[in-house]
Amino acid sequence: MSFNRRNRDDRSCRIEPLEDRRLFAAGALDTSFSEDGKASIDINFGGITLEASDVAVQQDGKTVVVGKFALSATRSDFGIARLNVDGTPDRTFGPQGNGFVRSPVGDGGDAAASAVAIQPDGRIVVVGSALQESGFDEDELAIARYLPNGTSDNSFDGDGVRTLDVGNFSSWSYANDVAIQGDGKIVVVGRTYRVPNDDFFVVRFNPGGSLDGSFDGDGKKFIGFGDEDEARAVTIDQTGTPVTNPHYGTIYIAGNASFASSNARVGLVRLNPNGSNVDSFDGDGKVTFAFPSRGKTFVSGVMAQPDGKVVIAGHSGGDFFVARYLANGGLDTTFGGLGTGFASTDFGGSESSGGIARAPAGGSGFFVSGTSGGFAVAKYTNDGRLDTTFGTGGKARVAGFGGNARIAPGPGKRITLAGGAKFATARLLDAGANVVSVSPLFNSTAHEAGRQPASLFVYRSERLPVPTRVFLASSGTATAPTSPLLVGRDGSDFTGWSNLLIIGGGPRFVDIPANQTFVELPITPVDDTRVEGNETFRLTVLPSAAYDIGVGSGTITIRDNEVTALTATADAYVRDGSSAGLNFGNADELQVRNASGNNRRTYLKFDISSIVTTFGTAKLRLFGSAAGSGSVAVSAFGAADTTWSESGITFNNKPAPTGSALSSQTVTSTTARWYEWDLTSYIAAARAAGQTTVTIVLRNLTSSPTHATFASDESGDFRPQLWLTPRFTVSPLTPLIQL
Repeated sequence: MSFNRRNRDDRSCRIEPLEDRRLFAAGALDTSFSEDGKASIDINFGGITLEASDVAVQQDGKTVVVGKFALSATRSDFGIARLNVDGTPDRTFGPQGNGFVRSPVGDGGDAAASAVAIQPDGRIVVVGSALQESGFDEDELAIARYLPNGTSDNSFDGDGVRTLDVGNFSSWSYANDVAIQGDGKIVVVGRTYRVPNDDFFVVRFNPGGSLDGSFDGDGKKFIGFGDEDEARAVTIDQTGTPVTNPHYGTIYIAGNASFASSNARVGLVRLNPNGSNVDSFDGDGKVTFAFPSRGKTFVSGVMAQPDGKVVIAGHSGGDFFVARYLANGGLDTTFGGLGTGFASTDFGGSESSGGIARAPAGGSGFFVSGTSGGFAVAKYTNDGRLDTTFGTGGKARVAGFGGNARIAPGPGKRITLAGGAKFATARLLDAGANVVSVSPLFNSTAHEAGRQPASLFVYRSERLPVPTRVFLASSGTATAPTSPLLVGRDGSDFTGWSNLLIIGGGPRFVDIPANQTFVELPITPVDDTRVEGNETFRLTVLPSAAYDIGVGSGTITIRDNEVTALTATADAYVRDGSSAGLNFGNADELQVRNASGNNRRTYLKFDISSIVTTFGTAKLRLFGSAAGSGSVAVSAFGAADTTWSESGITFNNKPAPTGSALSSQTVTSTTARWYEWDLTSYIAAARAAGQTTVTIVLRNLTSSPTHATFASDESGDFRPQLWLTPRFTVSPLTPLIQL
C-alpha cells in the first residue's frame, strides 16, 4: 500500500521559498497539501480496491477518509485512512504505522463504511453496513468507534463495533450518515426495508454503544413517505446554547422519497430531541420537494441555519440544487435569488451532488460538493446565491479525480474533498487562506533613550494546527547585527535580528507556531554615542509557494538620542516695499535682510507636541550663506501667533515678534554651510506652558548691503530643522491594529 503524492514519496513537504507566483485564490488547490492539493492511496497487490465514501477534518487539521476496502466483488471491510496536514500518511495512525486501518465488521465478510464523524475528544465514529450471515443473512447497520490512534475503542459495546438489524427481521439496513450530539450520543440515519416499502430510519446510540431508550421509546424511529424512501443525511442544530437557541437539539433528516420511481423527490424530516416529530413543521414534521420540470430529484446533504431554517442540497436534472425551508416547513422565498426558495447550478455537464458543508473558520456561506467530470464544488452565499469570489463564478473542479466527492470544512480557511477510487482526496482554499503579513501593528517607533523597543509582527490570517514558515528580507538605514555576540561592537543599531533564523546562505525566516496567528520580533535599539539621526529597519515578506502575501512590509523607526531633528511644518520669507502683499511660501529659499525699502524676514513654524520630557539643547539649524560680500547678523525671535500659513503669509499680515532676540548668528561666508541658533530656553518654556506649536522669526537688526539666504523646505535637501540633543523622547504611538 502506498500513498501517492503526485510522483513523490511521503517525506515531509519541501518549501520553495522564492517562487514568485500567486496560488492562494479562493477555489484554487492548496499546494501545501501533497504539493499539488491532491493525494490518493494505492494498493500494491492484485484484486484489492479502495473506494472513499466520506471525509472529516479533525481539530488538529488531520484528514480522516473512510470507505470500502474491497478484496473482491463480494468481500470487503471498513477502510479508514488518516493524512497529516501536509497530505502525508499519518504514521501514528493504524496498527501497521502506515496511516491506514482495515477493519472487518460483521460475520459475512462484506462491509462498507459510508460516513464518519469526529468526537470532540478525537475518537472516530464510522457507520455503514455489514453482511450478517448468522440469522437471516442480511445487511445490517454497522457502527464502529476508534481511538485517536486508530485502534478499536473497546468502551463502545465491548469491542468497538456493533451491528444492528434496524427493522427486525428485515432484508437489509444501510446506514448513510452520522451526527454526534453535544452530550456524546450518536445519531445514525439510513434506509431499511419494512414490508412493503423502504423507509427512513433514525437510530440513536448512547456513548457506550447501547440504544438510547429515551429516543422515540426504544432508540429507533422509522419515517415513510409512501414508497421506497432512503435517509441520506442528518444534522443537529447545536448553534448557541439551549437558552439562546429555541431550536437547539433539533434533528433534521433529509433523503430521497420514492427514489426508484419517476416521482423521485426530496424528503425532509424535523424531529424534537426526544425523537418525536415537530408538528409545527408542515403539520406533521415532514415535507417533500421535487425540483420543478427536472425529473428525478435526489438529496445529498442537509445543514441547519439560525432561526430554525434548514438548507438541503442535492441534484436534479443533471444540476446541483439547493433549497431552504423555514421553521414552519415552508420554502424560504428569500433564498436562491429567484423568489422560489431554491436554485440550481450547472457545471456544463451531468452533475451529481455528494454533500454540503458550511464555510470553514468563521467564513461566510456554504459549499456543495459532488462530481462533474471530476470532483466539483460550488460555493453559495448564506442566502443561496453563487459566491462569485470562489473559483470561476462560484464553481471549481478538481481534474483527474472521479467519484462523487464528499466534503468537510477545514483545516483553517480550506475545504477538503474525498471520494471515488483510491481514496482520492483534494484540498481547496477558501477566501483568506494562509495569507501572511508583517507590520508594526502597535508602536512603530523605538528609542535609543532607555533602549525602548518596538516590535514587528509576522502574522497569518488563520489559526492553523501546524507552523507556517515565513521568509523575509531586510532593508533600511539602521545597521543589523552580524552576530548576537557582536551587537553594538559591530556598528549595529539594534538587537532582535537574531530572532530571524538562517538556513545556510538562504533567506532569513521565522516560524509562526502551530495554533498561533503571529510571532513577535522585538527591535531594541543600541544606545550608542554616534550622531546618526533617526534610522529605519524594514522587513519584507518574500514570495513562497506556502502562503500568499497580505501586508508585504513593515518598518520600525529608531530615534537617535544624540540628535533628534524636527523639520519645519511651514516656512516662508516676506518682503516689504512693492512686494509687501506678495507671498513667497513656495520659494526654494528663505531670505533675511535689513535695507531701506527692501526688508526681508523669514518665518518658521515647528510642531513640538512630540516633546514630552526634558532635553539637553534645542537648536535651530539652517543651511545657507551670505548673498554677497560682507556679513549678515541674523537674530531669532519668538512670535505668539502660530496661525499663519505658508501659502498665505505676506509682509502686510506677518505676525509680530515678541520680546528680545533669543539667539543671534552672523552669516559671513558665500559658501553655504549649517548655521545654528540656540533656542533651548524658549522651547523648554513653550512646552512647560503646554504649547504644541512655535513660530520663529529671523531678522537682521542692523542695516546691511547684502542678505542671508537659506534652504527652504521646498529645496528638497538641507531643510530647516530643530535639533534636540540627549534626554529627548517622543510620546508613544496609538495602536494601529489589534491582533
